[in-house]
Amino acid sequence: MGARAHLKPVMDGGDVIESYQRLLKFSNSMLAHARKDDWAALIESEMVYVAEVEKLQNYEIDAMLDEGQQEQKLELLEQLLEQDKEIRERLLARRQELEKLISSASQKKKVEDAYLSS
Repeated sequence: MGARAHLKPVMDGGDVIESYQRLLKFSNSMLAHARKDDWAALIESEMVYVAEVEKLQNYEIDAMLDEGQQEQKLELLEQLLEQDKEIRERLLARRQELEKLISSASQKKKVEDAYLSS
């Protein structure tokens, strides 16, 4: 194996922006699924999103962005954070909904058990 085999790919500024745009596209999809309460599709979209984040983390560090690209990246990050906040809020609401259902089912079971034991 030569020295080149150990070199990791390097992203340029355009690659970084394209990657953030892909993240935003995936985030849009995740948010749409959350708004429709389609939790299975949300999880599938999130797996693609996480893979893109990992790729970006591995290769963005050495990328040089010009001023315009830095501004564009900042705008994309702000959009991603806004969407992430809404997705998290919807997930929290869903979790609370599930907790109520579980509590209700548990109470129902206790009543049924008490009735059957008497």
